[in-house]
Amino acid sequence: MVGIIKNYIAKRIELLKLELMEQTSNLVSILIYVFIILTLVMMFFFLFSFAIGLLIGELLGNTGLGILIFSLFYLIAFFVLLLNYNRLRKYTMRKILEFQLNYKENANDDKD
Repeated sequence: MVGIIKNYIAKRIELLKLELMEQTSNLVSILIYVFIILTLVMMFFFLFSFAIGLLIGELLGNTGLGILIFSLFYLIAFFVLLLNYNRLRKYTMRKILEFQLNYKENANDDKD
């Protein structure tokens, strides 16, 4: 009887390890995907911003001034994000938790 219980506990621990590895690999794959997408989006915004700055500079006759004017847009966006830090942090945490809970529910539905 003790051997059966030890075997059950060992199998249960092995199952928990496998589930943890599955969740970890899922998280890592999502993070890598998000990193790649964010890198591409950042490159697009960088080049787009540079082009808009050059366009504004051409219209004003001073390239540096055009880039500076468009950079002010990013400075304003930075301060808006800074002022709303707590609200954005709570929203992000809530969305991450919802995603994790939905993933677990979907995983449990797939097992049934």
